Amino acid sequence: MSQGHAASTIGQGRDIDARSIVTLVVFLVVNAFVLFPLHIPLPLALPRLYRRVFFSSPSTKSTQPQPSDGKAERTEAVEATTITPWHLPIDLATAPVIGVLLLLASTCIPGSVVRDGIVGTGGVRPYDIMTLFISFAYISLSLDCTGLLRYLAFAVASRSAASGRLLYSTFFLFWVIAGLIVGNDPLILSGTPFLVYFTSHASITPPTAFLFTQFQAANLVSALLVSSNPTNLVLTQAFGVSFLSYSAWLALPTIAAALVLYPTLRYFLFRGEVFIPKTLRPPKVDPRTALVDPWGGAFGASLFIITIAMLVGLSAGGKLEGVEGVWTVTAPAAIVMVVRDGAHDLWARKREERVRREEEDRKRGVLVDRPEETRKVGPAEAVDGEKGSVQDRHGDDNAGARAMSDGLANKEGPSSRRASAGDQDDNKHKDSDVTGALTVDKSSERPRHSRLAETDQGISEAPSTSPHASPSPGNGTPTLITSRAPSPKPSPSPSPSDTSLPAVPTPPSQSNPQPASTPSTPPSRLFAPLRLISRTFPTPSLVFTRLPLPLVPFAFSMFILVEALQYTGWISVWAGWWAAWARAAGVAGSVWLMGTIGVLGCNLFGTNIGATVLLSRVLQEWQATTPDVSSRTLYGAVFALAVGSNFGAYSFVFPASLAGLLWRDILAQKGLHVSRREFVRWNAVPVVVTMVVGCLVVAGEVCVMYKS
Repeated sequence: MSQGHAASTIGQGRDIDARSIVTLVVFLVVNAFVLFPLHIPLPLALPRLYRRVFFSSPSTKSTQPQPSDGKAERTEAVEATTITPWHLPIDLATAPVIGVLLLLASTCIPGSVVRDGIVGTGGVRPYDIMTLFISFAYISLSLDCTGLLRYLAFAVASRSAASGRLLYSTFFLFWVIAGLIVGNDPLILSGTPFLVYFTSHASITPPTAFLFTQFQAANLVSALLVSSNPTNLVLTQAFGVSFLSYSAWLALPTIAAALVLYPTLRYFLFRGEVFIPKTLRPPKVDPRTALVDPWGGAFGASLFIITIAMLVGLSAGGKLEGVEGVWTVTAPAAIVMVVRDGAHDLWARKREERVRREEEDRKRGVLVDRPEETRKVGPAEAVDGEKGSVQDRHGDDNAGARAMSDGLANKEGPSSRRASAGDQDDNKHKDSDVTGALTVDKSSERPRHSRLAETDQGISEAPSTSPHASPSPGNGTPTLITSRAPSPKPSPSPSPSDTSLPAVPTPPSQSNPQPASTPSTPPSRLFAPLRLISRTFPTPSLVFTRLPLPLVPFAFSMFILVEALQYTGWISVWAGWWAAWARAAGVAGSVWLMGTIGVLGCNLFGTNIGATVLLSRVLQEWQATTPDVSSRTLYGAVFALAVGSNFGAYSFVFPASLAGLLWRDILAQKGLHVSRREFVRWNAVPVVVTMVVGCLVVAGEVCVMYKS
């Protein structure tokens, strides 16, 4: 392992002046808006103008009768109530960008600082980091769309579902193993909707133990692999650590923290039966029904593993330095996955068109050479009259949405799924529908793009059965601690034979078209190419909508802001403070303080990415300006920062990590709201315990591996 890269010399020896003060204030204000977003209302004239320009055509204006003078004011009032007001968000995606623009406008920083924040200095290449992050995010989300993670989760649950305690332990082990492989963000995106559905139908109320355990385990194990978290890549590039060496150093702290996290949760925080029941009745779901695209899952998993293996091997051989960064491996892998998804959608679309034509010909009696088959179809059509025609179930893009919303499980339909068991009329056909789903509804025979309604939101409850949370005492925000209140139309628990999956909201590409006058309808001319691409390639379109793209401008802006602090002299000041502490406290004090600052920085410096970028630059400056830095102290601080930046994701505020924001938003979409108080309550003890164990292991490692 090399001694790391030298930090930039810009800003060294510069005195703190007025521009330095302004830069620090802007940095702190930006982070405050990241933690507490602000939404500024805009004049109603803007959305009204947008609606009239893009959603009105000359033909409609000429044909529509003009209201009289007495009705004009009333028409405008009705129009104002139907237009959704616009707001200017000052949040994670916009606040850092605005901060950079303010520093440029006030001449606090020159344009070269912006370039350094994008291209990188001191061995850190921001563009390389974000390319790796987005590439792996696409591969992981595409893998999630195949249903592989939900299939594995149901398979694990089916083997230990009778005992609540055994199920909790099995889930914990599964989250740890899955998080080690795919990272925290894909696991949050896929695992959280699954847990909401599972705990609701298994009558696990409240689901606090299962949801927080999954969130904490996913973020804890993301410390092991460089590809699991962009903060890990920041540290490896900043200090010249290979991917293999990084994983070797973080293996023991991660495993030790995971081993101590389980008893902390199981026997301390969630020790009562109210959190983990002894026995339960989970939904009887065939895991195979969750697997949308088996071949796609195998392809995506293989590509993911091969890419990680190449990164580890090339990094260990020093082949990823300079221009040949990690983007030369991750970007082609993501492109391969995009091409594969697009080819699969085209094949599935052609197959559905062929099936629709065959059904149309069969319905019209064109297949005269097979009259006996045509006669067999007739009664089926008569029986299915209440459910929809054969043509609807095969050819219409909205057939899957209607089938799920009506609670059907048509065995021939390419998009068929059973909805929740709440509709009493559907119970009459339950036995026949389930039998059809088990015998005919094979994942390999169902086009993947026609089932994206199920993968868009994961496996979730129908809107009519969404769980509700009650307000906690002293706080108006609903929490997870109280039990779910029954919905106005409660659905009975699934019967033992109910092996189908619940209904989910249909994505925009499959929902019924809205009237042209509604603002939600995209203008035909302006958005026609996008709609065509979305219909032709639904899988890549869906994955792109789920990518954490707001993190890209945020990350680049945070790199630029840290470069601004370097340019104005603040990094040198803080590096001097750290040098004084390292001399006085030694290895143990350096590991402890950097781990603590790492966790607190996740909550104060704009997610764990902002904290890692800032603190790694301080350590780089300390290394470059302090002679004879001890290897024990240096790498003890580096790996303590790695532990803190990953474990700090489950600490005190949701914006401590992108995973926290995703987790909160997914739960809110499912009707579960977690207050800040509850977030702190269930994370405080686990983060303290795991940080103590992780830092102790790091201190022991550097003391054993380095003599000085």
